[in-house]
Amino acid sequence: MNVEEACRAADNAVFTRTGQHLSDVQVLILQGALKGQTYEQIAENSHYSVSYIKKFAGPALWNLLSQGLGESVSKTNFQTALARARAETESSRSPNQVNTAVPQPQPPTTPAKLYGVPNASVFFGRSQELTTLQQWTVHDDCHLVMLSGLGGIGKTALAARLVRQIQSAFECVIWQSLNHAPPLTELLANVLKELIGEEVTLTSSANGRMEQLLAYLRTHRCLLVLDNVEGILQGGELVGQYRSEFQSFGELFRRGAEDEHQSCLVLIGREQPSAIASLAGDNLPVRNLRLKGLSSQDAKQLLDAKGVSSTQSGIDELIQLKRGNPLALQFVATTIQELFDGNVAQLLKQSTVIIGDTLLSLLDEQFERLSALEKDVMFWLALEKQSLTKLKENTRFIVSSPSELLKTLQSLKRRSLLEEEACERTGEAIFTLQPVVSRHILRKLIEQSFNDVLNAIRTQSIQNLGLLRSHNLFLDNQFYNYRQTQTYLVIQSLTNKLQTALGDRAEINQHLNHLLLTLHQKTSQAIGYATTNITNLQRITESQLL
Repeated sequence: MNVEEACRAADNAVFTRTGQHLSDVQVLILQGALKGQTYEQIAENSHYSVSYIKKFAGPALWNLLSQGLGESVSKTNFQTALARARAETESSRSPNQVNTAVPQPQPPTTPAKLYGVPNASVFFGRSQELTTLQQWTVHDDCHLVMLSGLGGIGKTALAARLVRQIQSAFECVIWQSLNHAPPLTELLANVLKELIGEEVTLTSSANGRMEQLLAYLRTHRCLLVLDNVEGILQGGELVGQYRSEFQSFGELFRRGAEDEHQSCLVLIGREQPSAIASLAGDNLPVRNLRLKGLSSQDAKQLLDAKGVSSTQSGIDELIQLKRGNPLALQFVATTIQELFDGNVAQLLKQSTVIIGDTLLSLLDEQFERLSALEKDVMFWLALEKQSLTKLKENTRFIVSSPSELLKTLQSLKRRSLLEEEACERTGEAIFTLQPVVSRHILRKLIEQSFNDVLNAIRTQSIQNLGLLRSHNLFLDNQFYNYRQTQTYLVIQSLTNKLQTALGDRAEINQHLNHLLLTLHQKTSQAIGYATTNITNLQRITESQLL
């Protein structure tokens, strides 16, 4: 057997016994082993570390092959076991031999055609999520599945792995990205040409092409994946509103969810179109999976693959700090390797949350898409975790009604930006942010607060107070205790920036005094928290606390 035949035989044997195919990394190891390569050589030709291949991926492969071939298999004897299994299979096909074995499910003879499906070679865990999605798309025959989650959480990688796992259940799989917001007519033209062929005669209108697509999906079982759904959604508003020129996508999603057909539409995005929430349900043909971080075990496998030992002290704290976000973990693992010689504890001693450029870019993009009130609520939660009761009180200068606040919180939750925990004393829900998100929002808060203070000082106008009016940077005014709180970072950074921009402390105090005089005759609604913030900033610049 050549390498390709051996890999195919191994995959068939595993699928026959277990109902699952070999993963990309398992195929990679098998190919290397068939060529006589060591684990070190296999690692050199991949994105994986020697430690991960030796300790996890390799043993998992041999264990899976042992199940598939019905005998103990290792790196040293698997070729003999494969040849023996193939010989037994061929002899069982003899017309004179009666086969009394119980029929086993066979792998598809004609795999589904795949168009545009991205590579998912670097992938860890997610077995529960894969099982859930496979149940929905294959066994429950759902018409539409929404996969949502924070940037970097692994939505695209999970969907790509799912596609390769379930492709045998479909005639064709088409993957399209909405990142560059193609018009619906263009998207439908691309999909129909891939499904039917270049010779298809297309109608000119979006509605006509939608009817053509639905007609095809009624008679063929296809899987259509649309990634980066936020590309067609409006920024600067509550979540899920379509951009004006992309309203017709809402009709496509509605028809795909409600019309009778035998196909499945999977949507992937950091934001969820508003109509999806109302259509989804546990026993309905529309389902929604909000993806969270990797489990501790899966996160440790990722870190091992990156060369950071998962057995060392502080590893669980690191995973929790990153909330299992794969992108954040990959970046911090590289930092640990390059700057701290692989020592997790040394990184944690720095008392800082490190955010990689890629994740930082994703968080920046997601923040800029928030409505003004969503940004304000995020600033409050970055300062301190809050119950709904406390948040209502704190946002009284910017929120017009309780219902407006509830809609804002619901929108943030649909963007996967909120975390909830129960208060031990009252059982009331407490809203908070992930550490990585919180640190990013604090940086935004510092920058905007500084610009607001500077503008107010230079113009001596309360119209430019901004966050000084809407947010209490000192919360309970006890600034002497701030060295142990999140907001200490805000106050320290803000004061340092003011000194750099305006000169010494005496000059800063003079400017702040002028602002306080301007505020004296204004209403409390117009002033908000400005007097509190400016007074405490003045007191801090006079002290030696910082």
